[in-house]
Amino acid sequence: MGCYASGRNLWLDGWFSSHQSSPTRHCSIPLQLRKPNARLGSRGRTRCFCQNYREWIFVGSSLGLRYDEGKKQPGPLEFKNVYIDPVAYRVYRQTGMFPEGTVFILETARGEEKKEPDLRGSFQKEFKGLSAAVKDKERFPDGWAYFTFSDGLGKTKPRARPAKKTACYDCHRQKGAEDHVFTQFYPVLRAARPRDTIEGTWLPAAAELGGKAFPDEIRKTIKLVVKDDRYTVTVGKQVDQGTVKLDPAAKPKALDITGTEGPNKGKTIRAIYERDGDTLRVCYDLSGKGRPTEFKTRAGTQLFLVTYRREKP
Repeated sequence: MGCYASGRNLWLDGWFSSHQSSPTRHCSIPLQLRKPNARLGSRGRTRCFCQNYREWIFVGSSLGLRYDEGKKQPGPLEFKNVYIDPVAYRVYRQTGMFPEGTVFILETARGEEKKEPDLRGSFQKEFKGLSAAVKDKERFPDGWAYFTFSDGLGKTKPRARPAKKTACYDCHRQKGAEDHVFTQFYPVLRAARPRDTIEGTWLPAAAELGGKAFPDEIRKTIKLVVKDDRYTVTVGKQVDQGTVKLDPAAKPKALDITGTEGPNKGKTIRAIYERDGDTLRVCYDLSGKGRPTEFKTRAGTQLFLVTYRREKP
């Protein structure tokens, strides 16, 4: 079997064995989740069996890498090997997002150095510990939960409670390059990620300007079309066209639009954006003086927040 994680009503069941025989099979949906049997619940703890995690996608290994803000003395030499479940990897490769139910496994091994005349370098020795990260917004209020199954050198315990936020979550939230994940250290994931894009035809489902709801009668006449690095916005019969420049590495992701035709010709408007499948959120600063820092508007500003839905063909 694959990796089972039950606790706080989370149970990842069956999906690994069902996909294991066809690792290259196309997958367009996230992991299948279902509630655990009552007899398997254990007061919020998570039960984990991961015998086959080494058959998952290996995303990277690090040696002695950690965030500690200089508060701790250097520890013993450690290797950390990270795996992602195959289904989540395929979804990430297709969409650039980690789906609900994503599981990462972190395997820790003791390191040793060779300093012989004809042999130098570091290598892995005994396995020391096993940890897991699980994404499930429905079960975990913060979206991600982190578990340590280590029980002494080379041993694991069958159950664990979610770690305190200060132990893992806060660091992942603050330092993770993408959705609490340290993709900056995993070239396998960076190579798999599709090019960030907002191409498509988008219709605003909700909007607010300067802290107030945007008039529905105007919102319903707006259409945004993005293709390559060009955009076209129609508001009723008025047309605005120009270029789009994305910066997906920024936090939050940034975009600049520069008008070439229409009412914004010659103007550059800075914005931030986030996309989740067929939903796109953009917060613009229509004053042109700066870039928003969050997806909110305030009275007395020209901050314009729009939630778009992709138009179906």
